[in-house]
Amino acid sequence: MKNGYIFKKNLLRFFFLTLASCFIVACNDDDDATNSLDNRTSLVLTPSTYGLNFFLPLHGTGSLQTDPYSFRSSVSTALIYNWKITDKNASVYEMQRCLKEFHEIRPYYYEDYYPLTGTEDMTRDDIWLAYQMHRPSDDSGIIVAFRRTASKDKKITVRLSGVDPEKYYTVTDMDSRQSKIYQGKELTSQLPLILEKPHSSLLLKYKVTNEKPNKE
Repeated sequence: MKNGYIFKKNLLRFFFLTLASCFIVACNDDDDATNSLDNRTSLVLTPSTYGLNFFLPLHGTGSLQTDPYSFRSSVSTALIYNWKITDKNASVYEMQRCLKEFHEIRPYYYEDYYPLTGTEDMTRDDIWLAYQMHRPSDDSGIIVAFRRTASKDKKITVRLSGVDPEKYYTVTDMDSRQSKIYQGKELTSQLPLILEKPHSSLLLKYKVTNEKPNKE
């Protein structure tokens, strides 16, 4: 019994030491999902990234498409741009937008990670999936959310972690560039996430502000 315990303990230690020296460049081995250009891509890549963030801060995969939903499904600390620039339907402007967005949010993936929508059955097509990357070094962060194709919910409510309940934060939608000020205690209790259309994504960025919301 004791020898079995020692063996399992050493095996687990070896496993984590191996992970610490690895750099993952593929989130999964599902060729059908990774090579397809439909919703299957995001159904595999998004939960893979969602799960790997728990154990491997440094990991990445390839980005096959430039639409926000698919592109953000692949984002982490590392990213391989696998775009066919010779395709007549390819947009260089969309590629440039993706490059700019990745370089803007990449630093957040090196600090704290919080899943916002649970960890059960993440491959279903009728759910939302959202996570938070918080940077304690300057008390800022991002929220990345996905409304799956078959999800009927236009809105979900999440609770952020790491923010100071007494401070105020400016939360900016990185697509519309619209901003709203929240107190930290609001963010930790109920932050609404809204996406009008299925198969769409949301990217929010927040940072501390000295301003306070206007009382209506």
